[in-house]
Amino acid sequence: MTDLELDGNRVRYYHERRAAEALVGKPARKDISKDARKRLLREIEARAFAFDLIDEMPLLPFIVKKVRLVLDLDVSSSLQTSIVRMEIGEFLTFLEICMDVFMEHRRDPNDLDVLQSILADDASAYRFQPNDHGASPFFVLQELDNEHLDREIVDRTLELTRIATFAPAQRDYEQAWKNYAQGDLDGALVDAHKAFESAAKVLIKRIDSTSTPEQLTTGQLVDELKRLDIIPARLGNMLNPLVQVFRNAGVLRNAPGAGHGSIDLTSPEANTALLGLHLSGSLVFFLAQRWESMKPKS
Repeated sequence: MTDLELDGNRVRYYHERRAAEALVGKPARKDISKDARKRLLREIEARAFAFDLIDEMPLLPFIVKKVRLVLDLDVSSSLQTSIVRMEIGEFLTFLEICMDVFMEHRRDPNDLDVLQSILADDASAYRFQPNDHGASPFFVLQELDNEHLDREIVDRTLELTRIATFAPAQRDYEQAWKNYAQGDLDGALVDAHKAFESAAKVLIKRIDSTSTPEQLTTGQLVDELKRLDIIPARLGNMLNPLVQVFRNAGVLRNAPGAGHGSIDLTSPEANTALLGLHLSGSLVFFLAQRWESMKPKS
């Protein structure tokens, strides 16, 4: 399966997930980063050449020609160098031109979804919107309000796994981040804790149907994960900090501002909650991947 066959759900690799996670809580940028511009161009070029494989009519020359016409820029010699150096207004116009060419010749909604996805991962303030006038360009780039962006940016960091088996853990993890964004640090750690325990219990039961993990504590779950070699025994000690963070979650309940939305997100208490969120998310993702490698092959 290629990126072009994912119905708009493009592959998001580790470095992209980590970069998007690091942007949580930071203001959306009124620009598009150099790395995101390069990824956008790679996706655009892939779609332009994918069309060529079907109808023997490459779209890249259409894009280059229209850029020259609209922006009076010749990008034929080095498109990547040109788009990285463009000021933001020119680059947004370039994206609108690309979408316009795709809509005219491809009419594939996945093209829009993938480009939109990269803008979201980059925490850019710009998104494609349908042109209300129904004329070309078919989609125009607009700056979104901060409230919408903040919610979208946080949501995109939560895609730990699409495996249905781990849906409860995914929901708990999403709630943990929502609590953190509202200043409820204790609630954030409680739900991060639940996310890890939920994933651990599901996987233990899947690997050993005779086991009864439902009533086990976090420490006992870790022992079971090691016993079943879900977590290699030599790595078991790495989970001790996680267990301690969750055991001490209650101390945040009386921390100034905790649970009232007024917490300083640079405070030691907030940093502790953030540590728990990152540890929990990494472990849930790890457990989901372990299940993929350990489950019986059909």
